[in-house]
Amino acid sequence: MILVDDGSDIPFQMQHERLKIIRLSKEEKIGLGKKYALQKGIEKASKELILLTDADCQPVSENWITEMATLINNQHKIVLGISPYIYDATFLNSLIEYETAQTAMQYIGFAILGKPYMCVGRNVCYEANLLKTKSWTDDELAIASGDDDLAIQTLATTKNTTVCLTSNSYILSEAKKTWSDWFLQKKRHAESGFLYKFSHKILLGSYIFTKIGFCLTFFCVLCMINQHNMLSLVVVIVAITITSIANMQLHKTLNIQKRWTYTFILDPIYGAMQLLIGLQNLLQPNQKWK
Repeated sequence: MILVDDGSDIPFQMQHERLKIIRLSKEEKIGLGKKYALQKGIEKASKELILLTDADCQPVSENWITEMATLINNQHKIVLGISPYIYDATFLNSLIEYETAQTAMQYIGFAILGKPYMCVGRNVCYEANLLKTKSWTDDELAIASGDDDLAIQTLATTKNTTVCLTSNSYILSEAKKTWSDWFLQKKRHAESGFLYKFSHKILLGSYIFTKIGFCLTFFCVLCMINQHNMLSLVVVIVAITITSIANMQLHKTLNIQKRWTYTFILDPIYGAMQLLIGLQNLLQPNQKWK
């Protein structure tokens, strides 16, 4: 299914009996963005399952649909998938890979523990009847992001959500190439966090502030190193080692963090960027889609 502006030409190769074209006028979609487009597509869906991805994404395997769809059953109505970014030999890409792996570890881990709070819209499957019950509030429509995680906030429960961890179910996406583009993308994504349930805010905030506190402790120990605080330094080194091993295991399990050996460098940058993005979103008003 594809949505286009009214009057736009549809390329010949996109004409297919199984492809449904939904036309939206420019006036109709002003200020409403992706959530409105998704809602229109979902309303027209006639099958039992809805599997979502983005236009700039590609499955790693032809078995993607099967891997995701087979997990929908009488109990599970939502399947959370994984969507790594395409590898690029740059430092920015290594940070993006690290941040994506940390995000996946959190939303997959919390879902396994029975506390689903978000997904990535690039790879998620719903039972159609459940997704059609989602209606967007004015607060949700007022921000550009949230078509994925805010739907999970509303629809997911302890029992109706599961995860798909098979590598054939992954969706690859192109990562941002510049720091400014990536920062703006993360800032937009973070806007929806203010609408999360309070319990989820506490859990996620604790995770970030723990990382920041650890990094500050490490740098303080380095600045004041002497014979009296060698034990503190040893504790910090042990903590870094444990974190690196955890990221190595994350890569071995999910194959989404090839550069886990950069943990020592990437972890403090990741924590600082999350804090900076959160503070900037507090100080600046949210922007609507144009």
